[in-house]
Amino acid sequence: MRRAFTLAIVAALTLAPSALAHITVTPSRVAPGSDVVLSFVVPNEETSATIRSVTIDPPAGFRIEQTEDKPGWRLATRDSNPPGYVWSGRIRPGSFTTFAVSVTAPQQPRALTFRASESFGSGRVLRYTPRVTVAAARSTAARDASAHELGKAALFVAIAAAALALGAGFLALGGWLKRD
Repeated sequence: MRRAFTLAIVAALTLAPSALAHITVTPSRVAPGSDVVLSFVVPNEETSATIRSVTIDPPAGFRIEQTEDKPGWRLATRDSNPPGYVWSGRIRPGSFTTFAVSVTAPQQPRALTFRASESFGSGRVLRYTPRVTVAAARSTAARDASAHELGKAALFVAIAAAALALGAGFLALGGWLKRD
């Protein structure tokens, strides 16, 4: 039993660093037909390996209109449908880089799954599938109502605190004047 527990801990510690690495995209929700800039964040959570290239492949039927010009990085477009984008440069261990692209979201609501990968100098490649949801904006009426109630409560507390402070000030002044 003790040996199995020890092996489980060693396995968890061995596999944990690779589970931490990821490529994310923000915003993760966009309105249909909106012009938006998507930012792909690529952290290098390795301790000794440098990321040499990052690839972003948009989903079928989705077009990236413009890409960010990143100093120190070369951008190549792969001839595919839709075209894929490969940035070549360096992301040192313990740091991250963002890659921004300008797009027009599709008119129909749906989930968009990008294929993304990071390639290390050693030849190892890690693949990810960041997602963007195309959907109408969420209703803010409920959030606004609760914010209004919270604001009223905060105002009441502030007025009560001011009244107590003023009263305490008068009591202190009265005590001070009585001493003399």
